[in-house]
Amino acid sequence: DVLSRMMYGSRASLFVGLTTVFVAITVGVPIGLVSGFVGGRFDNFVMRIMDAFLSFPAIMLALALMGILGPDIQNVILALGIVYTPTFARLARASTLSVKEEKYIVAARNVGVSTPKILFAHILPNIIASSMVKAACGIFL
Repeated sequence: DVLSRMMYGSRASLFVGLTTVFVAITVGVPIGLVSGFVGGRFDNFVMRIMDAFLSFPAIMLALALMGILGPDIQNVILALGIVYTPTFARLARASTLSVKEEKYIVAARNVGVSTPKILFAHILPNIIASSMVKAACGIFL
């Protein structure tokens, strides 16, 4: 029947979509997290690089990367992951900027908690929800 053919045919698309979003999240969220927490010149520099990636149309940039990397399913995943990384980085940065001013983060800094512990134990759990929503929407793009 038609449903079984559609399910069988969508395996490759679903695999590429899931792994692309996984690559974009694993690269973009830490970049946005650190950039938003550190701030200053580092934040400005990193976000200008992300803006440069966002200034190109996504499909054109992915095709250019595919031309450089070559035709292979892993290269498709890598190229699309690179193309969609800036959206996750900007989302994580925006969430980090709002969360880092909360009182419990300021208290953790004043007590002397290390920066990596603040980032990964306090801020990351509070910003991951918005990234997961974006990831769920991004799987089918």
